[in-house]
Amino acid sequence: MTILRIILVMGLAGAAVAAAPSDSWYRGATPCPVLDGRADPVYTLDAGLVMPADVANGDVLSLLEWDIRSDLLYFREVLLGDLDIRLHFQTLIPLDGGGLHLPDQLLAVAVDNRWTWRYVNDTAFQWQFAPGFYGSFDALRLESLTVPMTFTGIKTLDSTLAAVAGVAVRPGFEHVFLPVAGVVWQPGPAFRLEALVPEARVIYYPVSAWAVDARWAWESMTYQLPDDRADRRRVTFASYRLSLGVTRELNPEFRVGGELGLLNGREIDFGRGGDVDVDPILYLRLGIGGAF
Repeated sequence: MTILRIILVMGLAGAAVAAAPSDSWYRGATPCPVLDGRADPVYTLDAGLVMPADVANGDVLSLLEWDIRSDLLYFREVLLGDLDIRLHFQTLIPLDGGGLHLPDQLLAVAVDNRWTWRYVNDTAFQWQFAPGFYGSFDALRLESLTVPMTFTGIKTLDSTLAAVAGVAVRPGFEHVFLPVAGVVWQPGPAFRLEALVPEARVIYYPVSAWAVDARWAWESMTYQLPDDRADRRRVTFASYRLSLGVTRELNPEFRVGGELGLLNGREIDFGRGGDVDVDPILYLRLGIGGAF
């Protein structure tokens, strides 16, 4: 609980510098498919199982994943922009360790802050910063504390199409800089295309209350380790994720969903300690979300 209080204070610090309300300078701006019409639930809880896969050292690796996200606070007119504060809790539990001597549980817990500034010429800027702890559950320390940030420019071309370009900066991660670029197209309520890197997604709503989505993503997450040896100070999980998911909205405030996917090109990197390749394998994820 102490760690969660620290992260919450860091996230709320951005709201403490709120400026005086402005005149809603973007009131007449064109609706943006990236920033407007958000359909995400206020909270989500997902559990995923990564099936056993062969490791290059001849052992077997399987994982259990938990992912919890929740909205916390929303402030308008903070330094001429809007501040959206969310909580993100994600944990990775090795079931079969693959002979890699991994910790019993790896953890990322952070406050995800998104400050968005919009202007009347249909341009916008978003600064996302997520201070938190990224490390081993039983040995969280100051070395596990970092602040990944993403700087993104958004241009609304019309009410159905927007272009995105930016960069993610992640101190302490194996891949410090990641490009963010692409377009988001939503020609109608039944279809949405997010042609972006490092994650792309297609969402189709065949009938009311149902959604089908296909996703491609390149993922890389680094956790700091408690081991004092120079070659075991951190571990990075990287892979390409291909998936197909279905979501059912049971009522306006609750939904359930499932996702079946493939993890390909998987690599576990210990920095100077070398890396290990893991065979492609299927994974299954089930989840709930609520209070849209």
